[in-house]
Amino acid sequence: MEPVSTSWAQFFAPGTPVVALPDWEKPRLLLPASAERLWEKTAFYPAFRRTARLYRAYLRTRASLGLLRTRIADSPSSLLPPFLAEVVPAVKTVVMLAGAQKAILQLWDAQGRVAGYLKFARSRIARRRLAAEHRLLHSVPGGQAPRALKWGPLGDGDGLLVEPVSGHTLPAYLPVPPDADRLQGALAVSEPVPIGAHPFVADLTGQAFFELGFLLERLGGRRWPVVARHGDYAPWNILATSQGRLSAIDWEYGSPAGFPGLDIAYYILRVGSLIYRWTPARAAAYAASHLEKRAGLRPYEAAVLVRLAAWLAYRDSVEDADARDAPLRGWLVAVWEKEI
Repeated sequence: MEPVSTSWAQFFAPGTPVVALPDWEKPRLLLPASAERLWEKTAFYPAFRRTARLYRAYLRTRASLGLLRTRIADSPSSLLPPFLAEVVPAVKTVVMLAGAQKAILQLWDAQGRVAGYLKFARSRIARRRLAAEHRLLHSVPGGQAPRALKWGPLGDGDGLLVEPVSGHTLPAYLPVPPDADRLQGALAVSEPVPIGAHPFVADLTGQAFFELGFLLERLGGRRWPVVARHGDYAPWNILATSQGRLSAIDWEYGSPAGFPGLDIAYYILRVGSLIYRWTPARAAAYAASHLEKRAGLRPYEAAVLVRLAAWLAYRDSVEDADARDAPLRGWLVAVWEKEI
């Protein structure tokens, strides 16, 4: 199946001149060359490390000065008007963040406001993840995630339309902001249960993790609440809203049967590896120490949750088969193979 980035034209009106950042060889962000407030719209290009932000500023400047090469959208028609007609009919500009398996479309109205976000998935794995996100958005406690506005077939894939959340992403550094810890606590969906009755354990039954039984035994000394697990809980997926709350976006790796502490451990591992370039041992030790201090866990419980978080992230990366994640996989393996 061809990647989403090669089928970009079907999301723009026929005949629209479109620019791509950083270029057409590896298009990541696509938008009409004639879009108003181009500088503002190109802010959707992702960048979190300092060097990446400088590179993004360079690309946005080139786009604003009209220095990027254009291509014409040559699809016979756009997929969007029929899908959006009943929910967000007055879309003026589409900004597309393209990936190998999915695309995220930022939809702007005529008043210069973001009217919604449309996720599009084509591959089997991506469509399954998008369906899981749709289900989760209906079960996450109010205000902790955007509302799903529409879900259904779109072209040769599936589309999920979600409401925009006004706010800014958290800065990508450590320590974890206290509000991010509190958001995780607000995602509890049931009272604490013994480890043997926890749905997270049931979901892992039969999965090939050679130490899984041993690790779960280490968590048997207390009852644990069931929480909505985000699965990709990181600063770039958490918005501080204009009302002073935090709201998590991009729930496609999530599960309604999650375990407390896993998302926070993942948050630290991601920032430690991608932003600080820490060794696996240093990041794992920091994450375990955080869980001991902030969540009141015993040292061996915290160590188990860090290892499980690394293993879940590794499993998802392998399932996605994204070549860009290959270096991270070895790093994650070094975390979950660490002795307790």
